[in-house]
Amino acid sequence: MIVSTMGYMMIGDEQIDIRGLYNITSHAQLAAIAFLIRKIAIRNQDRTIFLHEKIKKELEEMEKEGVDIVFSSFFPGFERWLELPRINEVLSVINRMKHLNFIQPEPSEHL
Repeated sequence: MIVSTMGYMMIGDEQIDIRGLYNITSHAQLAAIAFLIRKIAIRNQDRTIFLHEKIKKELEEMEKEGVDIVFSSFFPGFERWLELPRINEVLSVINRMKHLNFIQPEPSEHL
């Protein structure tokens, strides 16, 4: 995982262009978004998830338990201090990911 000051983020094999995302205010917030996306990816045991709900739940947990619950010391170069992002910032980064498949659920699948 890499969060570059040159305008990209690497999570696994995915290189995400984050240039122009002006609502993200700091490197600490970008790092928190990267760690959050990584946490969702590695803990996901289902092929399909309701991403908005999953992110919302994780952000609520981060707010309650502390932002650093998503931190992993496995990746050098990151400080443990992270800033809590808003859901829109996380979604804007995910929206720029090229290797995700988004499907529209059937109305009966999600009540």
